[in-house]
Amino acid sequence: MRDPRSIPGETKAQREARDRDRAIQLTRCGVASPVVRPEVVGDRPRLTHELVDAESYWFPPNAQQPGGLELDSGDPRTMQQATYRHGQLWFAHSTNCEVKGSKEMLSCVRVTGLTPEGEDGPAIDFQATLGKKNEFMFWPGAIVTEDGDVVVATLRSGTNRFLETAVFGMRGGAGRFEEIITLSRMERAPRFGKAR
Repeated sequence: MRDPRSIPGETKAQREARDRDRAIQLTRCGVASPVVRPEVVGDRPRLTHELVDAESYWFPPNAQQPGGLELDSGDPRTMQQATYRHGQLWFAHSTNCEVKGSKEMLSCVRVTGLTPEGEDGPAIDFQATLGKKNEFMFWPGAIVTEDGDVVVATLRSGTNRFLETAVFGMRGGAGRFEEIITLSRMERAPRFGKAR
């Protein structure tokens, strides 16, 4: 399958060098995720960090819409926010993925939950990449309710659906997300600029 970020006219050697550069970037920012925490030294707090192994991820392709329109699906290094509740840190970001039955790589949502203060140091408790056949999900954000339920809001689109806002959730301790729910849907491509 063709790399969605390949450059026309690029030689194999140039592509391999660019891929090595990306792998180095991902090693620094993705495969091992830093956990930053405050540490008090004397009367002054300072930030420290530790590396925690995580599943690898990659740049998501642009999200498709009807008529060949594309939307920026973000960057796997960009997390919208992290939520800390009940001793766990939860976050979400876009990544690429293959979904069974789809003809191309898609933009999916990676959700991670970790305990920063475990007995043996920080530990990832939950990781999932969420995607649906022929749909692009991107720019996600995660929150955790007082009951420990995890709720992820995301944008989504596809070659036969315009931009939508959707959510999916996981009951505290369930270990599995429920079916995605559409909150709002565009019926056509937006028109910006002069009124028509």
